[in-house]
Amino acid sequence: MPIDNQLRKRIRNDLLQLVDNTLTDKSAGPKIKGLLEDTGISIDELRREVLAYTLAKGLDEYKNEQYRKIVAKITLHFHNLVKGTYHQKRHGLVLSFLNKVRPKHLMDIGYGVPGPYLIPYLQSNQEATATLADQDPSAEEVARKIISNEAPELLRRVKFAVYNMDTQEYPGDADVYLFLDSIEHTKNPTEYLKMIVKKSRAGTYFIFSIPICKMRDLEGFHYDEWLNDEDARKWLRNAGLKIVEEGLAFPNPAVDYFLEVGITSANLEAV
Repeated sequence: MPIDNQLRKRIRNDLLQLVDNTLTDKSAGPKIKGLLEDTGISIDELRREVLAYTLAKGLDEYKNEQYRKIVAKITLHFHNLVKGTYHQKRHGLVLSFLNKVRPKHLMDIGYGVPGPYLIPYLQSNQEATATLADQDPSAEEVARKIISNEAPELLRRVKFAVYNMDTQEYPGDADVYLFLDSIEHTKNPTEYLKMIVKKSRAGTYFIFSIPICKMRDLEGFHYDEWLNDEDARKWLRNAGLKIVEEGLAFPNPAVDYFLEVGITSANLEAV
């Protein structure tokens, strides 16, 4: 959806202010600055990528390939740390679900960067392990630095895998599989989900964060769409899953600026 120059300029200024505010935040600021220093990415490079991540989506120009860049991964981490963003709400739901089922081994597929749920969960469950699987090798590089900076003792309990959902290969067994705004990026989400459900062990849980939005807003970026929460429920049931708990995480207009470029969404969390 094209956006006019005046709106684009205002969003640009708001995003830059958001970066500056977050960098000076006592909690988020040191985490982001430390990661920038470790990866050799400048603050100006981060600012440019934050702008591209939102504004290029508004012009239908941000593609999956752009996630491969180190600075794109740091931008994902940045959004996870911004106070009030819907990312924090959805990861809070994920952590709540995990604390109820208490998996010994979880596998986060298409993780991009470690979600804010990961470190608290592993710290609260000393026997738990995790596999972080992503198609981009840059994901492991950034993830190792994030965990090393925030909780280095946990690295011995985290494995990393280069894994592409498009291959339709079974990723291995886990007690819980997590797909947090990831499964819609594979080229055949329905067939992939049916495959992994069929091959997984009895008693396995799945946790999803599914964007509720029109695919035409993100063509070439998402490969399936769910127009409302009932669409998502039906899709999960048709794959052979039983929904035992769910929650909605709505974007916050104060900090989730993608709302202003015509991308409207909510996220259904289901386990």
